Amino acid sequence: MSANLPTNSAIYASFVADSDSNALLLCASPDGCSWGPNIDIADQTTLAIPDLAVFNSQFWVSFVASNGNNPQVLLCSSPDGVNWSNNMVVGGQSFRSPRLTVFNGRLWLAYADTSSDLWVGSSPDGVNWTPFYPVNQSTWGFDFTSFNGQLYIVFITSSSSQDLLVCSSPDGINWSGNTPINQSSLTAPAVAVLNGQMVVAFVANSSSNELLTCISSDGVNWSGNHWVDQTTAYAPTLTAFNNLLWVGFRADSDSGVLLQCSSADGINWSSNGSIGQTGQGGPTFLGVDIQTGTLTPKYIVTSVIYAPPGSAAGTASSVSYSQGSQAGTTVSTGNSFQQGYSVTAGVDTGAFSAEASFGCSSETSSSSSVSINKSTTFTIDLSGPNNDGIDHQNDGFYLWLNPLLNIYADSFGDVQWLMSVAGATMQIVWVQAGWLLQPGTMPQDVQQTLDAAGLTPTDYAAILSTNPFMPGGTIDPNRYLLLNQTFTYEAGSPTESFTLSNSETQTQTQETSVTYSVDATVKGGEEVTAAIGANFEWTNSSSTETESETDQTATFTINPPSSGYDGPVMLYVYWDNVYQSFAFSLEPLSS
Repeated sequence: MSANLPTNSAIYASFVADSDSNALLLCASPDGCSWGPNIDIADQTTLAIPDLAVFNSQFWVSFVASNGNNPQVLLCSSPDGVNWSNNMVVGGQSFRSPRLTVFNGRLWLAYADTSSDLWVGSSPDGVNWTPFYPVNQSTWGFDFTSFNGQLYIVFITSSSSQDLLVCSSPDGINWSGNTPINQSSLTAPAVAVLNGQMVVAFVANSSSNELLTCISSDGVNWSGNHWVDQTTAYAPTLTAFNNLLWVGFRADSDSGVLLQCSSADGINWSSNGSIGQTGQGGPTFLGVDIQTGTLTPKYIVTSVIYAPPGSAAGTASSVSYSQGSQAGTTVSTGNSFQQGYSVTAGVDTGAFSAEASFGCSSETSSSSSVSINKSTTFTIDLSGPNNDGIDHQNDGFYLWLNPLLNIYADSFGDVQWLMSVAGATMQIVWVQAGWLLQPGTMPQDVQQTLDAAGLTPTDYAAILSTNPFMPGGTIDPNRYLLLNQTFTYEAGSPTESFTLSNSETQTQTQETSVTYSVDATVKGGEEVTAAIGANFEWTNSSSTETESETDQTATFTINPPSSGYDGPVMLYVYWDNVYQSFAFSLEPLSS
């Protein structure tokens, strides 16, 4: 799966086509002034103004079905604002515009049912929803936001006074009583937050049709109203974008033109400008401010390769990974980002060469991870030691020394990182386990390479921790799957060659992971630095169902030990679920 959080800031407008089609449309602007053409949202139609949100690196639009006999609240999603899912039913029926917001790492939806009663529910993924809970308020027009650690609903009372009220909740279940804003409105209000202030836009409850705002720093005490110096008879929209408030509305005429104004404080407003569209009613705006940055970890362990048995008689056993193997891993950033952020991952495909020994792909089972695998043209050959038995100090690691994460963070708690390369090419180095255990035995050129990358003995220990055959390690039985065949390792036996396959392991799903901490350098704006935790860590993982996964193979040649060998004669071979390689043991691993 790939992540598609927008990597450029933009303001988006959704609206209903000003025609009998009632088509649900979307357009965007990089600056709020220059707008692109509209896009049809998945051939959807609606009779009420839609709403937009960004959540889990997806766009979400909520609206009411145009079927007057079944006005169901519906939801669609899109990875890019262009390609949209089919609609799904969420909540109940409504004749009014449902509203979306993001709060505490969840997507929230509020709607007024056909009896005008308000209901609120939430979802961790936009698909699976909690029950909808009553707000114990009645309205025919409202808006929804989060502010100062609370959910807020600003709404028009269902009485003839059309007073504007506000209520709040810490959890979407338990709601306060209503607080008057001391204003009344002709239409549904709009609400947005900028610089610690909650701003409400509404239409004066009079024949003037004046577009007004009022402001609060606590959701309780409100300013008097401020005229935007515009008029409209339709519900406005309000969003924060590029350190400004943007109000959208339909012109107070028969033209149906959709307009916008901006303000730094909610009081002093620019003149209006067209967004180049006409609509039934007003638009809904969504400002998406993207901050960029980089995160540069010291290294990634891309592979753990296990040495086969050696031989004091001459030629040791060997294993070869070529076209039929990947010998890589699935990588995520574990708990490196602060709690409450939605983290997705992708790959900067232009940074990786097809001729490189290792490559990177976003085709994994999770949108928060990427895969790093050896290329099909790269062959790994490893022989055992020049002594009998298995010596795991001859195991080795492929280290990638210049990974780069391009970070994109928005103000809704979404973070996307794209795996890239710090430099022209990937720097891949082979490091033997024994060298890390005894750095004095490390070849000088390898030592210089690791020193140049800033690796220290602390990093050596972290790398070694990814191989539990090292001293002090603990074998995870979910990580190592026993092949269904054992092999003979005894003096005088013939040299034999086999094709090892992970399809010959147990056929049950196994899930496991390996996590290790790595020093990393962070650069970026406030949203980027706020999202990243104090400690950066990689998690290498795998979830393999061997009956359905693509087979991976390696060629294994087993040579006998010397005539003086008196150790175990049965060789067990295991599939390492995390690093997609074969491990060898002369004793069965405990389970």
